[in-house]
Amino acid sequence: MTELYEFGRSLREISKELGLAKTTILNTLKQAGVTLRPSNADYHRGPSKPPRSSVGNTPYGFARLRGKLVVDAKEIETLRQIINLWRSGKTFHAIAIQLNSQGIKPRKGKAWQYASIQSVIQHHKTDLNRIEEIITWASKN
Repeated sequence: MTELYEFGRSLREISKELGLAKTTILNTLKQAGVTLRPSNADYHRGPSKPPRSSVGNTPYGFARLRGKLVVDAKEIETLRQIINLWRSGKTFHAIAIQLNSQGIKPRKGKAWQYASIQSVIQHHKTDLNRIEEIITWASKN
């Protein structure tokens, strides 16, 4: 490898011309102290994207602020009403009718539906006690 090779030539081209394996050429260049560009794999390993803070829909009654869930003042009282009506034994359909008759609008859409009430209840069902504490705290502050 006494000849001088043009800058920017690939190891494959040099390998074909010299009749040597690419790894042999690569190792020889490294031993000689030649600085090589990073491999394609190094480019792909570069700085990864930061983890997404928001996955899925934001639960009703909450909003996202800088990636964290915070209480949504516009929706929290409606959420409390939905939970209380459900705990009192009302059906999803009856809750939707009551909210619509009071003129309360959902986050998206024109009117409450059975499925939207069901979705809110099922999303919060496992954490109803914690949600009640959050609603109480938000009402006081």
